[in-house]
Amino acid sequence: MGAGHSAVPPSATSPEQGSETTQLTVPDLQSSLRAFLENEISPLNLRITYEELHPTQDGPRFVVHGTGEIEREGEGADAGGYNKLSVLSLAEIENLVRLLIDIEAWEQRVPWRETASDESRAYLRVQVGGASSEIWEWYDELDSNLRIVKLLDQLKKFAFLQEDPAVAVRTAKAQVREAPQSRPSSTSRADAPSAAPKTTRSSPDQSDRVVSQPSGEGTQPQVAAGRSTESPDDPTNATVVLEGGERIPGLVSDQEMSSELIALAQNGQSEDLQVLLNAGADPDTRGEDDVTILMEAARRGHTEAVRVLLDVGADVNARDRMDRTALMEAAAEGHTDTVVVLLDQGAEVDAGQDQGFPRSLFRAVGTGLRFLGGIERPNSQGSSTPLMFAASNGHIDTVQLLLSQGADVRAKDNQGRTSLMMGASAGHLETVLLLIEARAELNEKDKQNHTALMEASQNGHSQIAQFLRRAGAKE
Repeated sequence: MGAGHSAVPPSATSPEQGSETTQLTVPDLQSSLRAFLENEISPLNLRITYEELHPTQDGPRFVVHGTGEIEREGEGADAGGYNKLSVLSLAEIENLVRLLIDIEAWEQRVPWRETASDESRAYLRVQVGGASSEIWEWYDELDSNLRIVKLLDQLKKFAFLQEDPAVAVRTAKAQVREAPQSRPSSTSRADAPSAAPKTTRSSPDQSDRVVSQPSGEGTQPQVAAGRSTESPDDPTNATVVLEGGERIPGLVSDQEMSSELIALAQNGQSEDLQVLLNAGADPDTRGEDDVTILMEAARRGHTEAVRVLLDVGADVNARDRMDRTALMEAAAEGHTDTVVVLLDQGAEVDAGQDQGFPRSLFRAVGTGLRFLGGIERPNSQGSSTPLMFAASNGHIDTVQLLLSQGADVRAKDNQGRTSLMMGASAGHLETVLLLIEARAELNEKDKQNHTALMEASQNGHSQIAQFLRRAGAKE
């Protein structure tokens, strides 16, 4: 429960004291609402909020997005046992917009005065495009004013499946149905191994690392990290400091060094990684399938490790055996912060992957092909760009970033598929709307003669299909 509100002072968007109209931003709300109905403003730029402010507690707060999603929070928002729709349909959203125009939701009609100790307010806030407005009414006068209450009745009818739109608003907060599930995460991270326990230094500025215990008499210890104090330019002859403090020179082989660098990159241990790089380790070290340690760090969103590797000259556009780059890996997993660093260091925003098998499948198939003496790579299926990877997985923040950096929204893979087709096929509504805003080609066909609309319809994504039709996609 939040803090109570005994009085609501005027603000930049609230009615000024003594004024009966709300100061609007430019463009005006009425024109922007009409532009929304004319498909001139993206659904991503519509937000309708109803909120109650009570003297001793925060009341319920409901937010309707132009994509149809509904959020709820506050006291009373969890009550009730109503059936629910996961999202509003496009037609229902447009009906709400028409209602906002009908009640003139940009006009504040109740004069300002200080709130009494037992009075509550109901607020209606609307944001569409670059315009916004806020109006309010006394909570006990909602039914008699017949303005904000009309919107709530429509919300109950559309979203809460209430059959009687005349139900008093005063009973609504005790009857509101369970809210829809929260939005899917804008990221979908691959399972990464848990970070290895941090090693310790004998003093804050001591560069030698404690790495591992001896593995037994007569055997070489497994090296976890270390640097040379005698020949820093040759990590293979580095002096390794064990946990007991014993220095054993020349025990780090090339294979051991590669394995350790890969593990540190996977676990995001940037400080330990820096130690080995300072000792001369190769920042372009590769592991299975020619995956570089930069790719390993980028795939898991270890931004600081990525930065450490790039600072010492790691190849930001290096490719593995599947033709992937570090940027593709980060974009596919929705690690937007990592994508920012890679782009800042010169990663190619439209680099294409010339083959489309998942890495796990490639490993299984590729191993068999090599064993049989055949080719090492499956036939090309891709030319997928970082934007396609992000769109396919619904990473909206990453999609937005890539578009802002000039990613080609109309690029096609070798099957003729675009980012829009991939996002529509996978059911990522907000991604699809972003791509539409970026002027993606709506009616492009792939080599199977499929369009984005067909992909959405065939995969049961009716909401996406509605928005595609609204934007001009043809059947």
